[in-house]
Amino acid sequence: MRNYRPPTREERKYVNEVILTKNWNCGGAHCQETSQVNFSQVRVLPTSQDSNAILCHACFNHEIAWRKQENKTRPEYARFELPTWESLEVYPI
Repeated sequence: MRNYRPPTREERKYVNEVILTKNWNCGGAHCQETSQVNFSQVRVLPTSQDSNAILCHACFNHEIAWRKQENKTRPEYARFELPTWESLEVYPI
C-alpha cells in the first residue's frame, strides 16, 4: 500500500456510474438502464416446470420481446407464456 492514492473525483464518478448500471440482484444481462422505475426490484419469471429466472424490469422486457418473436415461428403447443410484470411474484432481496 505504499503507492496508494485516493481516487480523483472523476474516478469516483466513473466507479459510481458502473456500480449503478448493473442490478446485481438480477440474473439477466440487460439491466443497464439506471432510469428504470424500481431499479432494485426483481421478480420471478417461470421458465419451465421446475426452474425460474430472477429478472429486473429491463431484462423482463427483453425476455418477453424475445418470447413474442419466437412465438411467431412456433406451433401453438410449443409457444411461450407471456405473463405481465405485475402478475409475477416479487423476489425477496
